[in-house]
Amino acid sequence: MELGVALNVSETVGVTTEISRRLEEAGLNSLWITDFPAARAAAPLAGAVAESTKECRIGVGLLSPDLYGADQIVRQIQTLEQNFGKRFDVLLGPGDRLALMRIGIALEAGTGIAGRTAEAAIKIRQELQESGFTGRVLLGAQGHRMIAASTKLDGVLLNYSDLSMIRWALDQMKDVPNQFTLGVFPPTWLSHNPNFEATEPIRRAAAMVAVGLAKKPREEFQVAEHVDAGLRARLATGKLGEDTMNAIGDGTLCRFALCANEDDLNSYLRQLDGLGIGLVVFGPPLCTSSEGLEMLIGALGRRGSE
Repeated sequence: MELGVALNVSETVGVTTEISRRLEEAGLNSLWITDFPAARAAAPLAGAVAESTKECRIGVGLLSPDLYGADQIVRQIQTLEQNFGKRFDVLLGPGDRLALMRIGIALEAGTGIAGRTAEAAIKIRQELQESGFTGRVLLGAQGHRMIAASTKLDGVLLNYSDLSMIRWALDQMKDVPNQFTLGVFPPTWLSHNPNFEATEPIRRAAAMVAVGLAKKPREEFQVAEHVDAGLRARLATGKLGEDTMNAIGDGTLCRFALCANEDDLNSYLRQLDGLGIGLVVFGPPLCTSSEGLEMLIGALGRRGSE
């Protein structure tokens, strides 16, 4: 199983590159430079991480074609490969609607987003392959349309952590190609004494995933009442804050995040392996927690010695 960590939430470039070096030395397989949009554009930061590391794979994204455009994404990845070698993968998706709205890009709700994003992703993959790109082009997905569309690419990163939700998502996929990467991208918080209800960063990250959930899976997972309440609270306040998190409720929120100690983490990874998951990218806010990163580094060392 390939393990990765998503970076680039609030840390500086220097901190990001230092974390990257430490994680590579600890045996992590891949580093993912988020952009949904994030504090810094992913592609330039991916170059800095490539300069600071030796050979681990570097994932760029989630990149939104609505933010950058397909042609610009292709040029960014081509430039990274030309300068730093064939170490890169690309993760594409619509992006976080609220974050995009803050910079003037409005994504209307409905089925058009999934289709438009999938078409752009297929175009990006084709143009990259024609230029000699050998990395993976993956789709970030929650809803059934995006999950189904991902089978036309090289893999999927499911934005789920709850095992029953992951099973549902896998059931939506038909005719999965050979060499297809099945992955998950759970908001993650690791601690020796994890306390989800008292940890605001992981509650916020879980809420961001929950309010992005499409109607069909909301109903399938029996969380529609709570998520709808969170959406109303976010609309009323104009932000994803404590009102939104409280409206959804911790009993629902905790289903959208991995909040674990080392024993829980190892058990979780074993269960994912049993489902056929080949890639786990531990998502934000793990990268902001020194305790969590040290715990992951320790766990990697123990896995490597087994």
